[in-house]
Amino acid sequence: MNKQDICVAIPVYKTDMNALEIQSVKQCLNVLADYPICFVVPKGLNLEFYKRHFKSVTEYICFDNHYFSSLEGYTSLLLSPSFYEKFEAYKYLLLHQTDCFVFRDDLLHWAKKGYDYIGGLVFEGFHGNPEQDAKLWCAGNGGLSLRCVYSFKKQLISNKKLKNNKQLKAEKEALGVFTGLSKLKLNLLFLLKRMGYKNSIAFYAKTFNNNEDVFFIKLCLDYKVMTMPEPEEALFFSWDRRPDFLFNTYKELPFACHAWYRNDPPYENNKDFWQQIIK
Repeated sequence: MNKQDICVAIPVYKTDMNALEIQSVKQCLNVLADYPICFVVPKGLNLEFYKRHFKSVTEYICFDNHYFSSLEGYTSLLLSPSFYEKFEAYKYLLLHQTDCFVFRDDLLHWAKKGYDYIGGLVFEGFHGNPEQDAKLWCAGNGGLSLRCVYSFKKQLISNKKLKNNKQLKAEKEALGVFTGLSKLKLNLLFLLKRMGYKNSIAFYAKTFNNNEDVFFIKLCLDYKVMTMPEPEEALFFSWDRRPDFLFNTYKELPFACHAWYRNDPPYENNKDFWQQIIK
Protein backbone atom coordinates (compact mmCIF):
# COMPACT_ATOMS: atom_id res chain seq x y z
CA MET A 1 0.00 0.00 0.00
CA ASN A 2 1.17 3.54 -0.71
CA LYS A 3 -0.16 7.06 -0.22
CA GLN A 4 -1.98 7.04 -3.55
CA ASP A 5 -4.18 4.22 -2.21
CA ILE A 6 -5.71 6.57 0.40
CA CYS A 7 -8.10 9.37 -0.47
CA VAL A 8 -8.80 12.29 1.86
CA ALA A 9 -12.42 13.45 1.53
CA ILE A 10 -13.58 16.78 2.99
CA PRO A 11 -17.38 17.23 3.06
CA VAL A 12 -18.61 20.82 2.58
CA TYR A 13 -22.06 22.23 2.01
CA LYS A 14 -21.77 26.05 2.25
CA THR A 15 -20.69 28.51 -0.42
CA ASP A 16 -17.82 29.68 1.81
CA MET A 17 -16.00 28.95 5.09
CA ASN A 18 -15.13 30.86 8.24
CA ALA A 19 -11.50 31.58 9.17
CA LEU A 20 -11.13 28.54 11.43
CA GLU A 21 -12.50 26.17 8.78
CA ILE A 22 -10.10 27.66 6.24
CA GLN A 23 -7.24 27.12 8.68
CA SER A 24 -8.30 23.49 9.20
CA VAL A 25 -8.52 22.69 5.51
CA LYS A 26 -5.26 24.45 4.62
CA GLN A 27 -3.50 22.47 7.33
CA CYS A 28 -4.90 19.25 5.87
CA LEU A 29 -3.77 20.20 2.37
CA ASN A 30 -0.28 21.07 3.62
CA VAL A 31 0.34 18.05 5.86
CA LEU A 32 -1.36 15.46 3.63
CA ALA A 33 -0.29 16.93 0.29
CA ASP A 34 1.06 13.57 -0.93
CA TYR A 35 -2.40 11.96 -0.88
CA PRO A 36 -5.32 12.41 -3.28
CA ILE A 37 -7.67 14.99 -1.71
CA CYS A 38 -11.20 15.88 -2.77
CA PHE A 39 -14.17 17.90 -1.62
CA VAL A 40 -17.54 16.15 -1.20
CA VAL A 41 -20.23 18.65 -2.18
CA PRO A 42 -23.95 18.98 -2.96
CA LYS A 43 -24.87 19.16 -6.62
CA GLY A 44 -25.09 22.71 -7.87
CA LEU A 45 -23.00 24.25 -5.08
CA ASN A 46 -21.17 27.39 -6.19
CA LEU A 47 -17.52 26.28 -6.01
CA GLU A 48 -15.89 29.66 -6.69
CA PHE A 49 -14.77 30.14 -3.07
CA TYR A 50 -13.15 26.68 -2.88
CA LYS A 51 -11.39 26.98 -6.20
CA ARG A 52 -9.99 30.36 -5.18
CA HIS A 53 -8.78 29.37 -1.68
CA PHE A 54 -7.77 25.73 -2.24
CA LYS A 55 -6.26 25.62 -5.71
CA SER A 56 -4.46 22.33 -5.12
CA VAL A 57 -7.79 20.49 -4.89
CA THR A 58 -9.12 19.71 -8.33
CA GLU A 59 -11.62 16.92 -7.61
CA TYR A 60 -15.17 17.59 -6.42
CA ILE A 61 -17.45 14.62 -5.80
CA CYS A 62 -21.14 15.53 -5.97
CA PHE A 63 -24.18 14.03 -4.28
CA ASP A 64 -27.84 15.04 -4.15
CA ASN A 65 -28.59 18.18 -2.15
CA HIS A 66 -30.83 16.48 0.42
CA TYR A 67 -27.81 14.68 1.88
CA PHE A 68 -26.40 18.05 2.98
CA SER A 69 -29.54 19.73 4.29
CA SER A 70 -29.55 18.13 7.76
CA LEU A 71 -27.65 15.81 10.09
CA GLU A 72 -30.11 13.06 9.14
CA GLY A 73 -29.28 13.58 5.47
CA TYR A 74 -25.55 13.47 6.11
CA THR A 75 -26.00 10.28 8.12
CA SER A 76 -27.93 8.65 5.30
CA LEU A 77 -25.18 9.62 2.85
CA LEU A 78 -22.48 7.93 4.91
CA LEU A 79 -24.70 4.86 5.35
CA SER A 80 -25.24 4.57 1.61
CA PRO A 81 -23.16 2.17 -0.51
CA SER A 82 -23.29 4.73 -3.32
CA PHE A 83 -21.06 7.03 -1.24
CA TYR A 84 -18.28 4.44 -1.02
CA GLU A 85 -18.69 3.46 -4.68
CA LYS A 86 -17.29 6.89 -5.55
CA PHE A 87 -14.03 5.89 -3.85
CA GLU A 88 -13.62 2.38 -5.25
CA ALA A 89 -10.30 3.36 -6.85
CA TYR A 90 -8.82 3.58 -3.33
CA LYS A 91 -8.22 1.13 -0.51
CA TYR A 92 -8.89 3.62 2.27
CA LEU A 93 -10.83 6.82 2.74
CA LEU A 94 -9.98 9.42 5.38
CA LEU A 95 -13.12 11.39 6.19
CA HIS A 96 -11.99 14.84 7.32
CA GLN A 97 -14.69 17.26 8.44
CA THR A 98 -13.93 20.98 8.38
CA ASP A 99 -13.50 21.15 12.17
CA CYS A 100 -10.54 18.74 12.15
CA PHE A 101 -6.84 19.55 12.43
CA VAL A 102 -4.01 17.29 11.26
CA PHE A 103 -0.73 17.58 13.17
CA ARG A 104 1.53 15.22 11.24
CA ASP A 105 1.46 12.72 8.41
CA ASP A 106 0.84 9.38 10.12
CA LEU A 107 -1.94 8.42 7.72
CA LEU A 108 -0.18 5.64 5.85
CA HIS A 109 0.96 4.16 9.17
CA TRP A 110 -2.65 3.88 10.34
CA ALA A 111 -3.92 2.48 7.04
CA LYS A 112 -1.26 -0.23 7.05
CA LYS A 113 -2.69 -1.58 10.29
CA GLY A 114 -5.42 -3.10 8.12
CA TYR A 115 -8.50 -2.30 10.21
CA ASP A 116 -11.86 -1.63 8.59
CA TYR A 117 -12.56 1.43 10.72
CA ILE A 118 -10.56 3.77 12.95
CA GLY A 119 -12.19 6.86 14.45
CA GLY A 120 -11.64 9.26 17.30
CA LEU A 121 -11.49 8.11 20.91
CA VAL A 122 -14.84 7.66 22.66
CA PHE A 123 -15.29 7.38 26.42
CA GLU A 124 -17.84 5.04 28.03
CA GLY A 125 -21.36 6.32 27.57
CA PHE A 126 -20.28 8.34 24.50
CA HIS A 127 -20.09 11.55 26.56
CA GLY A 128 -18.71 10.01 29.73
CA ASN A 129 -16.40 12.05 31.95
CA PRO A 130 -12.96 10.45 32.45
CA GLU A 131 -12.58 12.33 35.72
CA GLN A 132 -15.63 10.45 36.97
CA ASP A 133 -14.01 7.12 36.07
CA ALA A 134 -15.39 6.84 32.52
CA LYS A 135 -12.90 4.64 30.64
CA LEU A 136 -11.90 4.78 27.00
CA TRP A 137 -14.47 2.66 25.19
CA CYS A 138 -13.62 2.58 21.48
CA ALA A 139 -12.00 4.43 18.59
CA GLY A 140 -15.19 5.20 16.71
CA ASN A 141 -15.99 8.92 16.40
CA GLY A 142 -16.56 9.56 12.71
CA GLY A 143 -15.62 13.25 12.49
CA LEU A 144 -12.12 12.26 11.46
CA SER A 145 -12.13 8.59 10.57
CA LEU A 146 -10.28 6.11 8.38
CA ARG A 147 -12.52 3.70 6.46
CA CYS A 148 -11.72 0.65 4.35
CA VAL A 149 -13.67 1.38 1.17
CA TYR A 150 -14.20 -2.26 0.20
CA SER A 151 -15.39 -3.31 3.67
CA PHE A 152 -17.79 -0.40 4.08
CA LYS A 153 -19.45 -0.98 0.72
CA LYS A 154 -19.56 -4.75 1.30
CA GLN A 155 -21.40 -4.38 4.60
CA LEU A 156 -23.84 -1.73 3.38
CA ILE A 157 -25.09 -4.01 0.58
CA SER A 158 -24.94 -7.17 2.69
CA ASN A 159 -28.02 -9.40 3.06
CA LYS A 160 -26.36 -11.21 5.94
CA LYS A 161 -28.70 -11.58 8.93
CA LEU A 162 -27.62 -9.07 11.54
CA LYS A 163 -29.44 -10.11 14.70
CA ASN A 164 -29.32 -13.64 16.08
CA ASN A 165 -32.17 -15.49 17.79
CA LYS A 166 -31.25 -14.23 21.26
CA GLN A 167 -31.19 -10.62 20.08
CA LEU A 168 -34.44 -11.06 18.16
CA LYS A 169 -36.12 -12.55 21.22
CA ALA A 170 -35.18 -9.51 23.31
CA GLU A 171 -36.39 -7.20 20.54
CA LYS A 172 -39.63 -9.14 20.29
CA GLU A 173 -40.32 -8.79 24.00
CA ALA A 174 -39.63 -5.06 23.92
CA LEU A 175 -41.78 -4.55 20.82
CA GLY A 176 -44.68 -6.43 22.41
CA VAL A 177 -44.61 -4.09 25.41
CA PHE A 178 -44.41 -0.85 23.44
CA THR A 179 -46.72 -1.58 20.48
CA GLY A 180 -49.39 -3.86 21.89
CA LEU A 181 -49.20 -6.17 18.86
CA SER A 182 -50.96 -9.47 19.31
CA LYS A 183 -48.89 -12.52 20.16
CA LEU A 184 -49.78 -14.09 16.79
CA LYS A 185 -48.57 -11.06 14.81
CA LEU A 186 -45.41 -10.79 16.87
CA ASN A 187 -44.61 -14.49 16.38
CA LEU A 188 -45.16 -14.21 12.63
CA LEU A 189 -43.05 -11.06 12.33
CA PHE A 190 -40.12 -12.52 14.22
CA LEU A 191 -40.34 -15.84 12.41
CA LEU A 192 -39.83 -13.85 9.21
CA LYS A 193 -36.97 -11.91 10.80
CA ARG A 194 -35.23 -15.15 11.75
CA MET A 195 -35.41 -16.02 8.06
CA GLY A 196 -33.82 -12.70 7.16
CA TYR A 197 -36.82 -10.43 6.52
CA LYS A 198 -35.93 -6.88 7.64
CA ASN A 199 -32.95 -8.33 9.46
CA SER A 200 -30.04 -7.68 7.10
CA ILE A 201 -27.17 -5.27 7.54
CA ALA A 202 -28.35 -3.39 4.44
CA PHE A 203 -31.86 -3.01 5.87
CA TYR A 204 -30.67 -1.68 9.21
CA ALA A 205 -28.32 0.77 7.46
CA LYS A 206 -31.26 2.20 5.49
CA THR A 207 -33.45 2.55 8.58
CA PHE A 208 -30.85 3.54 11.18
CA ASN A 209 -31.94 6.62 13.19
CA ASN A 210 -28.76 7.62 15.00
CA ASN A 211 -25.43 9.09 13.94
CA GLU A 212 -23.72 7.04 11.25
CA ASP A 213 -20.61 6.37 13.31
CA VAL A 214 -22.77 4.64 15.94
CA PHE A 215 -23.89 2.17 13.28
CA PHE A 216 -20.32 1.26 12.36
CA ILE A 217 -19.30 1.02 16.00
CA LYS A 218 -22.10 -1.54 16.41
CA LEU A 219 -20.92 -3.50 13.37
CA CYS A 220 -17.43 -3.63 14.89
CA LEU A 221 -18.18 -4.21 18.57
CA ASP A 222 -21.64 -5.81 18.80
CA TYR A 223 -21.91 -7.81 15.59
CA LYS A 224 -18.18 -8.24 14.83
CA VAL A 225 -18.54 -8.10 11.05
CA MET A 226 -16.02 -5.26 10.85
CA THR A 227 -12.78 -4.59 12.69
CA MET A 228 -11.47 -1.62 14.67
CA PRO A 229 -8.47 -1.35 17.00
CA GLU A 230 -8.76 -1.34 20.75
CA PRO A 231 -8.73 2.24 22.06
CA GLU A 232 -5.30 1.70 23.62
CA GLU A 233 -3.88 0.94 20.16
CA ALA A 234 -5.65 3.96 18.66
CA LEU A 235 -4.62 6.43 21.40
CA PHE A 236 -2.82 8.71 18.98
CA PHE A 237 -5.07 8.51 15.93
CA SER A 238 -7.64 11.23 16.69
CA TRP A 239 -9.04 13.00 19.75
CA ASP A 240 -12.54 14.45 19.89
CA ARG A 241 -13.65 15.00 23.46
CA ARG A 242 -11.59 15.95 26.53
CA PRO A 243 -8.27 16.58 24.75
CA ASP A 244 -7.05 18.32 27.91
CA PHE A 245 -7.42 15.09 29.89
CA LEU A 246 -5.82 12.99 27.14
CA PHE A 247 -2.86 15.32 26.69
CA ASN A 248 -2.23 15.63 30.42
CA THR A 249 -2.39 11.84 30.71
CA TYR A 250 -0.35 10.75 27.67
CA LYS A 251 1.91 13.81 27.05
CA GLU A 252 1.79 13.48 23.26
CA LEU A 253 -0.36 14.89 20.46
CA PRO A 254 -2.32 12.55 18.17
CA PHE A 255 -2.13 12.33 14.39
CA ALA A 256 -5.18 14.62 14.25
CA CYS A 257 -8.11 15.97 16.23
CA HIS A 258 -11.77 16.73 15.60
CA ALA A 259 -13.98 19.55 16.91
CA TRP A 260 -10.91 21.61 17.81
CA TYR A 261 -12.58 25.04 17.79
CA ARG A 262 -15.89 23.99 19.34
CA ASN A 263 -17.22 24.62 22.85
CA ASP A 264 -20.75 23.29 22.33
CA PRO A 265 -21.85 20.05 24.04
CA PRO A 266 -20.31 17.51 24.12
CA TYR A 267 -17.13 19.41 23.17
CA GLU A 268 -17.08 21.88 26.03
CA ASN A 269 -13.69 23.61 26.46
CA ASN A 270 -12.17 22.04 23.32
CA LYS A 271 -11.51 25.45 21.80
CA ASP A 272 -9.87 26.77 24.96
CA PHE A 273 -7.48 23.82 25.04
CA TRP A 274 -6.62 23.55 21.36
CA GLN A 275 -6.03 27.25 20.80
CA GLN A 276 -3.10 27.02 23.21
CA ILE A 277 -1.53 24.56 20.73
CA ILE A 278 -2.97 25.52 17.36
CA LYS A 279 -1.92 29.11 16.71
